[in-house]
Amino acid sequence: MSRKKSVRPGLILLLVAGLLCGESRSAEIRHQISLSVDGSTEQSRKKVSSSEDRPNATATTTVESESEICTLEIGVKNDSEQEDACSLEWYFISRKTPVRGDKETVIFDSGKEELTLQKGSVEKRTAISKPFVFTVKTIDRVGYDDIDDKGNSKRTRQGDTYEGYIVLVKAGGKIINQESNSSVYLTDEWLARCEAFVKPPFGGKKKR
Repeated sequence: MSRKKSVRPGLILLLVAGLLCGESRSAEIRHQISLSVDGSTEQSRKKVSSSEDRPNATATTTVESESEICTLEIGVKNDSEQEDACSLEWYFISRKTPVRGDKETVIFDSGKEELTLQKGSVEKRTAISKPFVFTVKTIDRVGYDDIDDKGNSKRTRQGDTYEGYIVLVKAGGKIINQESNSSVYLTDEWLARCEAFVKPPFGGKKKR
């Protein structure tokens, strides 16, 4: 004589919950966001000279400065059939020359914006960097009793020179798209630098 095994109600609930969970996962948003970036720069130069009379000499100071601003035209498109949200981040990179010490390539400036994208929509943003300023200061002294002029001229170079940019699109804390003027800046090292970068307050210095 055969006996039919009854299915416990608790087991049925677990099975239903498992199915619902699977459906929920399949319904999770699959981010399909494309990114386009067009970068351009604008340069300007300035030269200022002044003279000062000193005991037994005249000192002429000349400051030549070069300023460069980078503008990014950014396009973000939602290629999916549902509304989506993301974070748009951009970083500007500088070749920094200190008065003392070695040159280094650093993150110079950054920005961030949260975006909500309707299905199939395109959002466009313009990101403009702070000016990258590089200066050359020359001091010429005339009138010393030296036979030659050796040691009567001093030149100092310092400032920032534009190197490039990084643009990231993030969703759920993960990078889902990225663009740069160079693949060098899309390595794990540079992406980690972006993650750690803290924008200094206006007129302040970035903490290391």
